[in-house]
Amino acid sequence: MPGLRGVVYIVIAAFIVGVGAGWLTTVVPRLLASPEQSPSSSPSPSASDDPVILVDLYPPITRVTDTDDLYAGLTDLSVGAVGPGVFDVVPGIDQPEGDGPTHWIRVEIEEGLPFSPGALGVFVLTVLNDERGWAANGRMVFARTDGAAEIRIVFANPNTVESLCARPHEAASPDIAPPMVTLGPSPEADSSSSVTPSASSSVDPDQEISCAEQGIIVVNAYRWADGLKAFGEDRTAARAYLLQHFLGHLLGESDATCETVDERASVMVDHEFDIAPCLPNGWPYPMTS
Repeated sequence: MPGLRGVVYIVIAAFIVGVGAGWLTTVVPRLLASPEQSPSSSPSPSASDDPVILVDLYPPITRVTDTDDLYAGLTDLSVGAVGPGVFDVVPGIDQPEGDGPTHWIRVEIEEGLPFSPGALGVFVLTVLNDERGWAANGRMVFARTDGAAEIRIVFANPNTVESLCARPHEAASPDIAPPMVTLGPSPEADSSSSVTPSASSSVDPDQEISCAEQGIIVVNAYRWADGLKAFGEDRTAARAYLLQHFLGHLLGESDATCETVDERASVMVDHEFDIAPCLPNGWPYPMTS
């Protein structure tokens, strides 16, 4: 029945055309129109909203490693903001040289930091025993051990520093400073690596006792590598300051202020901030020029 088949084809074609026309006149305009927000949707931020700006306080150090860096124990300048929080003790014992009460130090380095342990240990001890430092005129002598120690000098990434030292600029109480107990290197002392900075301390970290009260100097390894603005390009002086300033807190010295134009600042002035109108100084007893 060709006639009937033709009629069926005509009906199907008309249906398709009708549906298509309806889709073009209803669905397509709806798709092209701006979508309506559902009641639960959050409004999109407008152009006038303030953008969120993330400031990197510790950008990569791009300068070239120099001889002063190598002398201070750095093998390169790849110090980031975050570390694992695991530390290695610099091995070896350096006997005291000179007169005066001997105080034993231990140097610890957070894993992953670009330090030569031997060079760093030598640099730290040299700075502490410098005649411009707290050891001037036979006041005291510092020696280094990898065992039990009165003073522990910990080099850490910035975030680790923040977690270890809640109050880095708080001085030790007068009744415990300066340290009077000379422990010395002990064959029985545990000198194994991968210790935490609180491994030999009986202080409860939940009490947030200052680092000075615990006999700990925590050095920001990024500042050690990059320097401090107050000292400009003189990073060796900045490194001396980082050790001598925080050792001062262990000895009971509080932060100082400086207000005289062109006056050499006390080493106890916080040089990590603007020290104007004073001049920078990394030593307790700087030599006069």
